[in-house]
Amino acid sequence: MHKEGLARFATEQFKLKAFSNPFIHLTNYAINKDNSNFTACTDEKGETGHKRSLEAVYKQIESEGVVNME
Repeated sequence: MHKEGLARFATEQFKLKAFSNPFIHLTNYAINKDNSNFTACTDEKGETGHKRSLEAVYKQIESEGVVNME
């Protein structure tokens, strides 16, 4: 697995009954930027927002005690 990469997240939690809502299953910036829940990345390391560095995602997972990513 590569250590560098980009992770994108949908702006709404997935719900099967709301399948027609594009915000719940698409991580496309062009769609999600129009959602009121969208948070842009505000730091150079890519540690915030709906588009984050893969390293930041690994750190978050590890800090929550889910798994050691190394």
